[in-house]
Amino acid sequence: MQNMDKAKQGLAAQQFAQDWAGRGYEKGESQTFWLTLLSKVLGVNDPDKVIRFEDQVMLADLFSLYQSLTK
Repeated sequence: MQNMDKAKQGLAAQQFAQDWAGRGYEKGESQTFWLTLLSKVLGVNDPDKVIRFEDQVMLADLFSLYQSLTK
């Protein structure tokens, strides 16, 4: 993960928001959105190596995750 000071991260977030304002098809660009956010705003190196999209999950596991996040 890159070290990014708060000022630089704030500017990156503003630029990201401008770049994505009014973009079209949400489902079709969701992966690009997340990879760009992770790398340019949050400083994650090689985000494609740490995130998986539309991975198969069992419903029980998903429900357990939801429960643990909401407690």
